Amino acid sequence: MFTQNCRLPYSVGENVVIDKMMIGFRGKCPFRQYMKSKPDKYGIKLCPLAELYAGKQPEGPFKLSYAAADVVNRLISPISGTGRNLTIDNWYTSVPLMNDLTKDYKVSVVGTKKYTKVN
Repeated sequence: MFTQNCRLPYSVGENVVIDKMMIGFRGKCPFRQYMKSKPDKYGIKLCPLAELYAGKQPEGPFKLSYAAADVVNRLISPISGTGRNLTIDNWYTSVPLMNDLTKDYKVSVVGTKKYTKVN
């Protein structure tokens, strides 16, 4: 319901970005996250475009996969087939996902990838 309400007033432009963000929050919340590398170490994690990360859920109707490809597929479903330009960071970037997005969702994709040294 939260995700659906976030989409109501949102108007998507030609260029779309998917990334993670942390909103600092220290109150009681069952899905509050701790990330020691962030300036706000405690908070609520969002994947803008917009999906609330509610942590690992028990089996049932509200359990979702938070694998990178699954998150991207859920987030871009409203813009599927529109030819928009999607930019994603290295957590979401993989060659198979980029191929699927261009072929199945008809969006162009730019992603960052970490350099890994091969010995």
